[in-house]
Amino acid sequence: MMKIRYIWRGLLLALALVWGGAIAAPAAAVQAERPTISLDPARGTDRTAVTVQGAHFTPGQRYIVIQGLPQPFGEPLTTVVADADGNWVAHIGIDGYTPSGEPITTTTMRIVVLDENYQELTGAPFAFTPVMAPPGMPTTGGAAVGGLLAALIGAVLVSWL
Repeated sequence: MMKIRYIWRGLLLALALVWGGAIAAPAAAVQAERPTISLDPARGTDRTAVTVQGAHFTPGQRYIVIQGLPQPFGEPLTTVVADADGNWVAHIGIDGYTPSGEPITTTTMRIVVLDENYQELTGAPFAFTPVMAPPGMPTTGGAAVGGLLAALIGAVLVSWL
């Protein structure tokens, strides 16, 4: 009779472990959600003010918000720190020019979030309307000033001859 009682207890304990494990396993198998961002507005041109909202980031960590064509380029637009819930909000201005001063001519742009090691975590598309130079004008301010300066110097030299 004692032997049957221990077997019965063992079976109940095993059943409880299996049953409890089956109930607990799905909760443990659920992965944390991946970081995401949303843009408002999600379209615009040079100097468009955009609100970027981040969710599902590691609380207390610093992140870098940058433009991408599609790869990240240039200087960070801003840095943010996720709050205790893993959320953050940033206000950025879209830059319509590359770091070398050339206008961005593609309509495919992304806003990208990097970690402190510059690893891309997530991004969102931004429908960019390129800034076009007037016909016949150079595409960079530096070239326009240089061309004007050369024309003035040439005119002065011709007048002295």
